[in-house]
Amino acid sequence: MALLALTKLIVHLQNENPGLNIKERRELLDGSLDEVKRGRRNALAELDRFGAKNSFRKWWAFEGFSSADCFLETDDMVLLIEGKRNDNLAPATRWYPKCNQLARNLEVAECHANGKQFGVLLINEDVFEVSQREIEKGWPYLDLKHRDDLWTHYLGSLTWPVVCSAAGLPQSVLEPDVDKAMMHLRDGRLI
Repeated sequence: MALLALTKLIVHLQNENPGLNIKERRELLDGSLDEVKRGRRNALAELDRFGAKNSFRKWWAFEGFSSADCFLETDDMVLLIEGKRNDNLAPATRWYPKCNQLARNLEVAECHANGKQFGVLLINEDVFEVSQREIEKGWPYLDLKHRDDLWTHYLGSLTWPVVCSAAGLPQSVLEPDVDKAMMHLRDGRLI
């Protein structure tokens, strides 16, 4: 789990010691098997020592804290919902251009779940098609078994009209103008 937390923190190549920063990160991501193992041990030790919140701009910190459009948590599970109305999933993160927003959200959900069941659902204007292989490109630091397992927590993509229908909401709430959408909800006595 700590390795997942490692990938959640902000990366900035300018650090107190940029040479170390680049060298350590290369070992962690692209080094020999021994270098990757050593890099993981060192990164995890630093993460344990400083914690996620105190790792900003450190060599072992790769991404910033993520926020989802909807985060639901119970005693038994975590559900992260990414909703896209007029935009698309971010195709890359700052630190790794092959890691798209969906791959990142799966890791974030797993980290927050802390052993509970978890899933990530995408709600889009159109059905979003993505392959496991495409998502796994964003996880070169995870072993194959972990990548396969993480992929099983992607619950798929729904469209906004399907979600509205399932929730008993009129399609008029999909109005791009928020004031008009709220008016439709009030007129239908849904709020």
